[in-house]
Order: sequence, then structure tokens, then C-alpha cells
Amino acid sequence: MSTSRFKRVLVTGARGQLASAILRVAPAGVECFGIAREELDITREDAARRVLETARADLVINGAAYNLVA
Repeated sequence: MSTSRFKRVLVTGARGQLASAILRVAPAGVECFGIAREELDITREDAARRVLETARADLVINGAAYNLVA
């Protein structure tokens, strides 16, 4: 049983390495759900606001990242 005060956790960048790992280790009793870039472009304020209002998460973890490894 989880004693976390965070019952609903939204993780952005769900298809990325960091977010995937966070989603895998979510504790029992915490509804941890991810959203991928295709569903949310975090650079668009209007889109982010809509998702945050709809998700009604207690905590948002930004796992979205841009990397260009040369």
C-alpha cells in the first residue's frame, strides 16, 4: 500500500528513456500515466494547459527531452 500523497502522476515524454524508466517503477497505489510527444508538444502552452487540466494529476514529471547526439 502506498503512503504517497500523490495519487495521480503524469509523466511527459513517455516514449523516452527517462520517462519509460519512471513509469516502470511507479509504486503500488499510484496511478502513473505517460503522455508522448505525439500527444503533447510541450512547447505549445495551449496544448500543455489543456492536457494538465484534463489529466488532473497531483504531480507532473517532465521526462520530455530533446537531444541531438552527434
